[in-house]
Amino acid sequence: MSMAMINKSEEAEEDTWSTMTPPDKRSKYGWRSQCPDASAIGQQDSLLDHLMKREKLIHNLTTDNSALRDELNQMKVKSSRLTKEMEELQREYKTVVASRDHLLQEYTTLNSSSAYALASAISQQHSLLDDLKKREKLIHNLTTDNSALRDELNQTKVKSSRLTKEMEELQREYKTVAASRDHLQEVKMLNSNTTCKVCPSEWIPFDNKCYYASPRGKTKNWEDSRKDCLQRGADLVMPTTREELNFVTRIYDRTWIGLSDKKNEGKWLWVDGSELQTGFWQTGEPNNERNEDCAEISRTTGEWNDVLCSSKLPWICED
Repeated sequence: MSMAMINKSEEAEEDTWSTMTPPDKRSKYGWRSQCPDASAIGQQDSLLDHLMKREKLIHNLTTDNSALRDELNQMKVKSSRLTKEMEELQREYKTVVASRDHLLQEYTTLNSSSAYALASAISQQHSLLDDLKKREKLIHNLTTDNSALRDELNQTKVKSSRLTKEMEELQREYKTVAASRDHLQEVKMLNSNTTCKVCPSEWIPFDNKCYYASPRGKTKNWEDSRKDCLQRGADLVMPTTREELNFVTRIYDRTWIGLSDKKNEGKWLWVDGSELQTGFWQTGEPNNERNEDCAEISRTTGEWNDVLCSSKLPWICED
């Protein structure tokens, strides 16, 4: 029952009380000196019926809270607090029932001259109405808390689903890297027993080295490209000879190479820590335009060019 309906009910009850006795037949206190009629007791029963409906609604909310606690362990503290409030309502309800029984007993003993007792009963009725208002407000608060619990539960489910997908993706990547690692270990064992280097599947042999090219259409920044190579037991390609540079450009006409001056501007170092001695820079490079600290093979000339390390390019690993 909404607060608007409660207010209308209260107004109707107050009008009934004020009009049930003609003004010209009231006592000097405004009431006739007579026993309460059936309509007054009926109104009291109606109020008690409203109380019972509220109690039933409170019971339903308690059940709903219990279900939410089972679904959301993280909300145990808040649910416990709500349970205590519901228990307090039960105790208050018993008090109201006892008050109601006492009030009914008083009604049975009223006589025609008990105007004062009748006024006291009316006052208690008003008190009951106040209690109803308080319980209506508490029901509203409990409903709001339940809604918040459901929202938080839904958010937790969404987050859990996202984390599960991320974990599954990481597991797939781990299996791929682990398989590549195991294969590389087998190849290294074979290489240790042969004079000719044996390359893993999907790796390209050249000049007794093995090269891995990123899949067509897949690009990464310089750091992520190097991480991929390291996970494969290799590193970004270091074309130190013209022959090796020509070989690399036949795979990709534009790709990252393992060269940067990120640590010290102007001092270009290979990924193995060695300093660049002879380079194949295209004319005017490196120019450090916009803080370009990573090297690529340029598509236009087939020579080196410095670019932003955040750029997305294909990559080639060298073992």
